[in-house]
Amino acid sequence: ASSTSSTSPSSSSSSFVTTDAARIQLQDLQNWTYDFVKELWKDATSLGHAINKDGTPMKLGAAIVAKSFLQDAKLHAGPSGANEESGGAIVGGLHQEVGSWLKPEALVRQEVQNYEEHDFHDFVSPYWKEELSRVDRAEAVNIIQQLGGDDLIGWLRSKANDSVGGLFKQVLSWRVEFPETILLVQVGDFFEAWGSDAVMLVQWSGLRPMARRPRAGFPATAAGLQQVLDALTSQGLSAAIFVQTGPPGTTNQPRSLRQVVTPGMPTYLHGHELGKSNETTFSEGRPYVALRLGADGILFAEMRPFRREISFRAGVTPEAVEALLLDGQGIAEPILVASSNGAASEVRKWTWMPKHKKFLPLPDDVSDTQFLDTCCRTLCTMLHQDTSPSFQRIRLESHGALQPLTMATAANLGVLPRKGVPSLVDVMLDNDASAASRRLVRRWLLAPRGPESVKALRTLIKTMSEDRTLTLPPLTKGPSVGQAVAYLTARTAKQRLLRDIRHCVQQVHELLSTQRYGSLLPPLLVLTSAEIGGKILEQGALLADVNRVLELFEAWLLSSRNGGCQGCVADDDNDDGDEEEEEVVEEDDHVDGE
Repeated sequence: ASSTSSTSPSSSSSSFVTTDAARIQLQDLQNWTYDFVKELWKDATSLGHAINKDGTPMKLGAAIVAKSFLQDAKLHAGPSGANEESGGAIVGGLHQEVGSWLKPEALVRQEVQNYEEHDFHDFVSPYWKEELSRVDRAEAVNIIQQLGGDDLIGWLRSKANDSVGGLFKQVLSWRVEFPETILLVQVGDFFEAWGSDAVMLVQWSGLRPMARRPRAGFPATAAGLQQVLDALTSQGLSAAIFVQTGPPGTTNQPRSLRQVVTPGMPTYLHGHELGKSNETTFSEGRPYVALRLGADGILFAEMRPFRREISFRAGVTPEAVEALLLDGQGIAEPILVASSNGAASEVRKWTWMPKHKKFLPLPDDVSDTQFLDTCCRTLCTMLHQDTSPSFQRIRLESHGALQPLTMATAANLGVLPRKGVPSLVDVMLDNDASAASRRLVRRWLLAPRGPESVKALRTLIKTMSEDRTLTLPPLTKGPSVGQAVAYLTARTAKQRLLRDIRHCVQQVHELLSTQRYGSLLPPLLVLTSAEIGGKILEQGALLADVNRVLELFEAWLLSSRNGGCQGCVADDDNDDGDEEEEEVVEEDDHVDGE
């Protein structure tokens, strides 16, 4: 404006804003700024920087400014004039108009078995490049070629028209919220997925694409949904389930997020809404892991969201962490790592660390309690779970205990599988030993317990060996802790589950109150307290707690039988001989407190 020949300030300003060249410059600046803020926000979120100093997710301040700018910028973005194959303008929302997700040289290749990450354009996120490069089923590979039109889902190119509205507009907004999660959306009597999400369904769930386009679906039944989720989570994938919430037959159905299902939370807890569901197929999933590096070693924590439980041990070596990560069925990603004390650079040197990590920006002097609380809040945010009830902290005994085995030692001893080395657990236990017994022995071998637990187990074995008539009462297998807590927290517990928990507690009551088991109880209580990370249990206090639990469950069952509970629905799996109607029990605040 200062370089114009006009002497009038008003005419100078008017000339600046009305010339075509000026409009192009303003549009370019807006587009460049939009792209910059969008990528900056994505990077900040993925690296864990969008967190306040106290560890809570950043919901105000910079987050509002960035999102407000993005929301405003999309209203003024003009039509795309960019190259169709490599990118374009932001149109109608937080997506970018693009051509094909594949580069031209990849599109013209014949008889493709699978695509590599470098075959995709740069606007495709690294996560989806990696997942799409794993696809090798012919039907799934074929529909990858049709991905394009938008940079988020890759479905706009396959639509009958390129309009962005209605359900697809919602799907795009959900993709921004869940950039690395498969979206399963209820549409009438089916669950459907589009674009890259549909490719994953065709690849891993055995579904066929609809009309040979990147679109897939399956009937909206509890069993069908869980089968698809099992296939996805077994491959390390996560899914967000969006269900219809309006009356049946309503047009423009409202939808809401019901649950995020991940390898660490693989069971859908709301199957009763879709008809017949089966609680016996519950799977607790893999644990999430958190690490904090310190001068005295590594704080290693495992989080199990279904149990609402975080167990941890301090002073662990990097070699021991490597072995612990391989125990069981693996872990759920990402791993949470405190970026204090130069941990980020150190962790990146460990070649055995899983690829997906989330760094938590915490001060160097953060306490263990603050670190664990931040991990639990971060995990709840990732899974869209409430932070209440709070996670139960379990500090695994480390005083006087040996360091966990390194991976090489565990493999050479047969604790972890290794070709040519017999399983040490199989050698130690009988062939008919239960899976729970095998897990217990493997855990003890991999991470040795302290002297108190070792002494208690020796005492228990000696007592039972010296008196062959002394045996434990017949204990039936009850529901897992994760199953009980998960369904009670979700308020979808049926009478069958409540009765199974009650029966289990009744057997514990018998064990605690019968005099002939008196010599077994002291070592059993020591072992139990070590496993749950609490103070030493006392027989009388524990028996009083058990009696209160039994009274509570009797009240729940009586209330549901009399129809006095809110949110009850008829059970669909009444095969245990009971004539009463089973219901889903939705507890009130008093019950939650108990």
